[in-house]
Amino acid sequence: MLKTPTRALRIGFLSALALSAGAASAANQASDAVAAYVAELQTELAAQAVVWRTLRMSGSAHAALSEDEIVALDQQWRDQVGMAERPIVSAVLDNDASDALRMMQEASGGRVTEIIVMDAKGLNAAVSAVTSDFWQGDEAKHAETFGKPAGTLHVSEIEFDDSSQTYQMQVSAPLIDPMTDAAIGAVTFGLNAEMF
Repeated sequence: MLKTPTRALRIGFLSALALSAGAASAANQASDAVAAYVAELQTELAAQAVVWRTLRMSGSAHAALSEDEIVALDQQWRDQVGMAERPIVSAVLDNDASDALRMMQEASGGRVTEIIVMDAKGLNAAVSAVTSDFWQGDEAKHAETFGKPAGTLHVSEIEFDDSSQTYQMQVSAPLIDPMTDAAIGAVTFGLNAEMF
């Protein structure tokens, strides 16, 4: 079911926080702030030509992969996380598009905790930081956004992140190629929920 961005954000906040009637108004204001901020991030991302180039290349490289091949690549990624020699992880983490995402994250003043750009198969094309897995295609962040109309958002539950010691949420959206108007991937913005 498609939801409007504000409605989806409100549902995410209200289900994640058992709110009293007095706190619901604050949650609605916070969800509106998140929706506005994500719109700003989407505009900034859309202006990154290097991200679109990388996403197109990733889509072409992975287009013919079977699910078994994707699962095998995902396992290789998982095995390489934290290792000194990690060719699959480094190919994504060290590309120019990932550099652009890191700059966006750093400029956020702590509001953005991660940015993941996924291709049509749900494989990472660019990331602002190492992810635990390579394949997001089996997760709601990709399944609920890829191929959906512009303006679609998927909002995760707010969860406590042990590594950053903050409450975080993920807001995901489809990526539509500005050159062809075709669905090309999806993006996930990890947000520090405490800052909204």
